[in-house]
Amino acid sequence: MGQSLSSLRRRRSAHTLRGLAARPTQSSPPDLSRETLMNALQNVAAYIASKNQCITLIVVGGTINTILLRSRPNTHDVDFFNDNLTPAEVKCLSKATKSAFKRNRTLGQEWLNNHIVLFIPLHIRRILLMEALDQHAIVFQAPGLTIFAAPWTYLFCTKMHRLSGSGISTVQPYDQDDAVHYLEKYLSQHSTASVTQVIVRSWFAQYLLQWTTETAMLLPAVNSTYKIIFNVQHDPINLNN
Repeated sequence: MGQSLSSLRRRRSAHTLRGLAARPTQSSPPDLSRETLMNALQNVAAYIASKNQCITLIVVGGTINTILLRSRPNTHDVDFFNDNLTPAEVKCLSKATKSAFKRNRTLGQEWLNNHIVLFIPLHIRRILLMEALDQHAIVFQAPGLTIFAAPWTYLFCTKMHRLSGSGISTVQPYDQDDAVHYLEKYLSQHSTASVTQVIVRSWFAQYLLQWTTETAMLLPAVNSTYKIIFNVQHDPINLNN
């Protein structure tokens, strides 16, 4: 890169974001309900708007299930990324997050964080950002702050990746339910009842996630869970193609 002001800003912003991501995790993270999260995010938005800023974040994980899908009663934190934030926006967001925490300390100091960037390569995050903006699944929106869900395909793949034992974190009891909810949103968005196994594998390849024998073995259970949760008779994943 050259030494243009915009390039320097991008590098400084990325450095600041990496600093946020490097914060240590809490030993016992809180359980945050939808109401708690909505109030906290409203406080963040109000702070940002008061500084004449407007920030967009992409989120992954339980925030989507708790706020948008309402498939879980709570989550531990809000995991976000957006490498396009300027240094001024990062600083404003950090102050807004701390301000919300001071209003409600049950949130935990790391309630809004971008630790996820440590596990997603930069070029993949850029793809995810574009796909999320195009998908336009709004998790939260108020003057000053807009939050979009990461692509449904990515969310589905990361859950399957963890369920197969290939992920970096421990499998959770809600992972399979999460996966089928993400799959349902994708199918609804594309007005289709099912997708082929070949297409699912292409999603894994796109996001540089390893497809294993264990992954393939999970698909029948995913189909069964999907049919139970959404009360349908057909398989959402065609295992013969």
